[in-house]
Amino acid sequence: MNFQLSFANLPFKPDKSQVIYVEEFYDEQANRFITDNYHDLRQRFEYRGYEFIYLPMLFKDDELKRKVLYYAPYLETKIVADKSLRSSYLLNFLSSSHLCEAVKPSILFGPERCGDEWLFQACELPLSGVASKDILQLVDAVSSGTLFVNESCAMSDNVLMNYQPSSEPRSSRSCECEEKRSALKRSFFSKMVDRIQGELFEDDVEEYAPLRDEVAEILESLENNVKKLRLQGVTLSAIHEFIDKQEPLSPLVITEDLRIFLPEYNNIEIELSAQRKALYFLFLNHPEGIVLQHLEEYHKELMNYYKQTNGGVVTPRMEESIKKLETYGNNQLNVVITRIREAFCSKFDERLARHYFISGERGQAYKIGLPQALIRWQE
Repeated sequence: MNFQLSFANLPFKPDKSQVIYVEEFYDEQANRFITDNYHDLRQRFEYRGYEFIYLPMLFKDDELKRKVLYYAPYLETKIVADKSLRSSYLLNFLSSSHLCEAVKPSILFGPERCGDEWLFQACELPLSGVASKDILQLVDAVSSGTLFVNESCAMSDNVLMNYQPSSEPRSSRSCECEEKRSALKRSFFSKMVDRIQGELFEDDVEEYAPLRDEVAEILESLENNVKKLRLQGVTLSAIHEFIDKQEPLSPLVITEDLRIFLPEYNNIEIELSAQRKALYFLFLNHPEGIVLQHLEEYHKELMNYYKQTNGGVVTPRMEESIKKLETYGNNQLNVVITRIREAFCSKFDERLARHYFISGERGQAYKIGLPQALIRWQE
């Protein structure tokens, strides 16, 4: 059976790429089928460009666990493994709460905004007397878009509509959907690049073009690398059931051999080249911040850090690279700052990472926002 469900006051923005299993009461047969075929179901949906969400497995699936720890790195792995959510979670937000009991084991997909509410397509899993292969065929039909619900057939107190094959070819609707997603992603990425380049580059000078392009390439690479780790839709909402309201900042520990660790974020190590690490240490040592145009005033200190991070060796080439970094208008400095930003954002979400990387407004002092009490140098 196919029907529609309307939700109000959802604590997240639904993601059209997610297909979500829901039930009001625990159905042993349905849950056994899903757990027995979980990876097959995930793969079938993934092949079509969708993500299958079974909330009881949210913290047990390795891929989802990586996403959770990227978003909330302070959650210990063993704690994450013990967490679980019921598949009725989403039904708490039904527009008509009295419909909850009518929702049998089903999958939700295709959310559309309708005023202040979200309308989901839904398909009941016909488990009784049906072979597993038939259910998987139904899953394939849903994920391929060959099932749809008439928009006027929303679920009411006594209405569950039979599904019909869509008259519109999957290919045309899929292409249109992909074009919209790509346009949205390009728009978001362009805004991010413009914002960061606006912070870093003084003027729109032609000679800066190669460095601007390099910064754009770094940011694009970062975006491509982390997009697979981002929580979206219902999974992002679900994790908020467990994360702290006041999210903790981890101390930043610099070891005796000058490695950088975040012990309360599952002891993540931030790896930087010798030059980037030297610049980072310089900013750590100046919580008041440094105006980029005045970096050459810190030459001796920066060279001392560079020597330490390079095993006590300073070569003429190293000296030249630091002078180039310090030269106002060169903008190589901006590339290095972007690389440092990338090192943190590739490990955990930017809403937390922003406390750790170097940032600032153009023409003003750049600094690291982490409180000094959380910066710990081991002797």
